[in-house]
Amino acid sequence: MAMPRVQLRVGLPLKFILSISLLIAVTSISLGVFFVRHDVALVTAELLERGRSLVRNLAFNGEYGVLIGNRELLETLVRGLIQQEDVLYVVIHDATGAVLAAGKAEQLRAIPSAGTPGRPWTEREWTDPDTRAAQIPWEGDTVYEVTHPIRTRQVRLEREALGFPPLPGPGERGVQRERTIGLARMGMSLSVRRVSETLTGLRQAITLALLLVGLAGIIVTVLLVRVIVRPINELVTGTARLREGELDYRVSVASRDEIGDLARSFNTMAHALRQREEELHARGEELGRLNALLTGQQEVLRRINAELAAASRHKSEFLASMSHELRTPLNAVIGFTELLAAGTYGLLPPRVEEPLQEIRHNAKRLMGLISDVLDLAKIEAGRMELSCAEYLVPDVVESVAATVRPLAQQKGLALVVEVEPGLPEGYGDAQRIRQALLNLVGNAVKFTEAGEIQIRACRQEAMFLFQVADTGIGVPGEVLDQIFEPFRQADASVTREHGGVGLGLSIAKRFVEMHGGRIWAESTPGRGSLFAFSIPIRMEQA
Repeated sequence: MAMPRVQLRVGLPLKFILSISLLIAVTSISLGVFFVRHDVALVTAELLERGRSLVRNLAFNGEYGVLIGNRELLETLVRGLIQQEDVLYVVIHDATGAVLAAGKAEQLRAIPSAGTPGRPWTEREWTDPDTRAAQIPWEGDTVYEVTHPIRTRQVRLEREALGFPPLPGPGERGVQRERTIGLARMGMSLSVRRVSETLTGLRQAITLALLLVGLAGIIVTVLLVRVIVRPINELVTGTARLREGELDYRVSVASRDEIGDLARSFNTMAHALRQREEELHARGEELGRLNALLTGQQEVLRRINAELAAASRHKSEFLASMSHELRTPLNAVIGFTELLAAGTYGLLPPRVEEPLQEIRHNAKRLMGLISDVLDLAKIEAGRMELSCAEYLVPDVVESVAATVRPLAQQKGLALVVEVEPGLPEGYGDAQRIRQALLNLVGNAVKFTEAGEIQIRACRQEAMFLFQVADTGIGVPGEVLDQIFEPFRQADASVTREHGGVGLGLSIAKRFVEMHGGRIWAESTPGRGSLFAFSIPIRMEQA
């Protein structure tokens, strides 16, 4: 059995003391590091300045020895400098870079030669009259190397001073020139004694300051915590009392600082909570009453909805049955009129032919209306099923065009058919797709008095796109989204002038949606309309 984990609780006073102590420690250590680096930098600067002075004196004193090649004199100068504190090595070169004299401290194993990776030889050290200093790593330590060129002066006297006649022309008078005859090079490093003395003094000062500042900080923190924590503890107690439901509890903190503001806000919050509790209690009772009322209303609405659904279902079933009953006599009327027109029962008088044609035309129109009502009733009753098979878009479009072409020619309309070549075979109910397209084209012919009707079919990715464009009367924008609803047309005048009951577009919409597509319309009143629908190339098989 696992032992429960004990969580230590660190109080606010301890957090204050630890935080301020940590801040004091970090600040003191940072200042100590800063002062150590500052003092080391000062000692280093002093070292470099002393090195520059020593190497300048060496270059000045060694001029004669380099000039005449007196190595003993130069070695004496080198030995004197090696005895100096912080000096690691001294080297004197001639003008060719050869070493004339050299010396090193005992702790140094070798002298870095000019041109080492850490200390590249530069021409400027020979031509620059000033002292130069460079920092190089050598034998695990940092060496500061200072160099100074050894230079001599040459003076050319005037010819007259030597008793010679002057040369013709400007001539040369008392020319004085300097040239470099060697290089003095000295390496220096801070001695362990000097660094130790510097760091020891700083360490003692920093330790004393850290102790004093830390002690003072802890004392101030303890006093500050006593002032801050007492009212906070009272607020904690008040919060616990509120959590237990004592909304009338108030804290008594009279300070004028942020904690006093917090206490006053706490009391205001407690008062507001009491008011909210009373309001919630009252509203809870009101909601209970309304909930009981809504429950009764929902039951009534549920019953009414069931009755409406049943009525809609009965209506659809009634329409489907009545449409079948009406089709039988209408088919008989259409058949007899066609037999009479064909002369099956003998020749008819000329005056009877026109009424007979009118009877046949209206009977077919009524048959189409009944078919639309029957289809809509089947769809709403959920009894319409698709007969899916392979089909070709050009065949569907040409079949529709052949059906409406006589009526279009009768009205003087041009019928333009555009089918994108190379369309793949589709899978769906070709009869329902044809009927949807026929309803769109039939509407276009009905509401177009002049101009043309365009039937277009193409592919858009995984969809077939069918479009019917006309130059007819157009549809107002405010009713454009409503014309696909059953028994809806643009307005009553359209129904009176052109006939129809507004089922064609609704049925087309249902057939398109049954194929998983969508249908839409765009129109400008007085200029024409564009009706289009898109369906998947291959409808998903159930």
